[in-house]
Amino acid sequence: MFSFVKNPFTEESEIDYDLVYKIFYESTRLGDALVDLELEYIQRIINKIKSDPESDDVKRQELDLWVDTYRVCESGRRMGLGITALGDMLAALGFKYDSEEALEITEKVMRNKMEAELDCLTDLAIMRGPFKGWGREKEYYFWKEGEDGRYMRGENSFYHFLGREFTEQVIRMCKYGRRSVNWSTIAPTGSLSILTQTSSGCEPLFQPYYMRRKKINPNEEGVRVDFIDDVGDSWQEFAVVHPKFKDWINANYDEIGLNGFGNIEDLTKKQLKDCFEQSPWFKSTANDIDWIRRVEMQSILQRYTSNAISSTLNLPNEVTYEEVEEIYFQGWKMGLKGITIYRDGSRSGVLVSDNDKKIGKFDEAIEERPEDVECFAHRSTSKGVKYSVLVGLVDNEPFEIFITEGKAQGNGIIRKVGKGKYKFIKVGGNEYEEDITANMNFEQAAITRMVSGLLKYSKDVPFVMEQLDKCSGSMFDFTGSLKRVLSKYVKSEEGLKCTECGESTMIMEEGCKRCLNPECGFTAC
Repeated sequence: MFSFVKNPFTEESEIDYDLVYKIFYESTRLGDALVDLELEYIQRIINKIKSDPESDDVKRQELDLWVDTYRVCESGRRMGLGITALGDMLAALGFKYDSEEALEITEKVMRNKMEAELDCLTDLAIMRGPFKGWGREKEYYFWKEGEDGRYMRGENSFYHFLGREFTEQVIRMCKYGRRSVNWSTIAPTGSLSILTQTSSGCEPLFQPYYMRRKKINPNEEGVRVDFIDDVGDSWQEFAVVHPKFKDWINANYDEIGLNGFGNIEDLTKKQLKDCFEQSPWFKSTANDIDWIRRVEMQSILQRYTSNAISSTLNLPNEVTYEEVEEIYFQGWKMGLKGITIYRDGSRSGVLVSDNDKKIGKFDEAIEERPEDVECFAHRSTSKGVKYSVLVGLVDNEPFEIFITEGKAQGNGIIRKVGKGKYKFIKVGGNEYEEDITANMNFEQAAITRMVSGLLKYSKDVPFVMEQLDKCSGSMFDFTGSLKRVLSKYVKSEEGLKCTECGESTMIMEEGCKRCLNPECGFTAC
């Protein structure tokens, strides 16, 4: 539908209604030709089955299936002419997806679409005959001459709507017939929208851009180092930008302060965010729009569509049961044939139990490690071996952890000095430096790296402690020291469920788990 807009993303943008009519009229002709092509290939299958050497008893079930398929296809000549890029069409006109202007312009376009389809279906019926099941009396029970010409009333609300809103087309149809029983739908068009480089179907745009990274050689000319990972590899970020968002930037780059910016893919996150906030998609993507307006939009589309619609309302994770109930109720009141919602985060897996724990607040994770991280080095002993457990802190929360058989103790910083190399620098009195990585064996390095990853992305200390509890064997003796140190950073509201009563949370007090339920009083010590 984006191609219907003349002068997109400008003040002179408008819909070319002549083009809308022409495209949908010719598309309906093409759909009818495809039905004939489909029938031809079904007949080839039938002829092939009949000529196969197997007995009729063996072939009967398959043959009956294809004969029945041919009969249904021929008798109704169903088509499913749809749309895509509605979201981009509205943005090209400068309208928010859920604005009053967007609803009005969508209704005008869909009405023009329906008019073209009905004209074409009647013309095809004149030239090639109506579908086999056509009968005026099956769709219109009241037909007579009136002061305004013929007057008709439909057998159901859809045919009544056609007679009321498209009277001229229905008068011709009742005289000559219609080529197809059904002729339009709105499909998801996910793959098709990738080919057309537009938003999908009737959906609003999900997001205008996202960032990806590619590994680079920092010494190569022309590269930009945006991120260095924990092992010292350099990465450059680049944007994957929605094609029509690119078109908007190109059409408005002077006004949005990007004159001479070069390639759009080289824009920084901040520049892209600034562009997005000035674009017609801002506050109009799938997760932003008003769901009531979203249902209204679908009701307009449904009114001018003879089959069903594929459309999904994206809702935030915290949406209430009552709000979901109201959405479905509104859909019913507005005459929708169906409505689908998706609550953000509701499908983390195919099978989900009540005990599943969400791991990973990735949107809150720190993407790039600072060069220096504040830390506190705890001294701990496990099975006679003394360890230094270093807990790196960012915003006063555990960010990374190291365990060594060195002598680090007290306040300090952990400084990254090379690829996979870190040192502890004592601050305050008796300042000294210690090579952390030189005092770690392979098992300690592997475990602490994984623990640091969990801390960085989930910030869920109790969960990390649960996982350390599952480590066993002589090579993992040091995990007890890790767990004891981490227990000092557990907040009471993050406590684990009591293993005895199961109804209260446990807190860590002086390194020991204690149940807060006075009727239980369980302690792990």
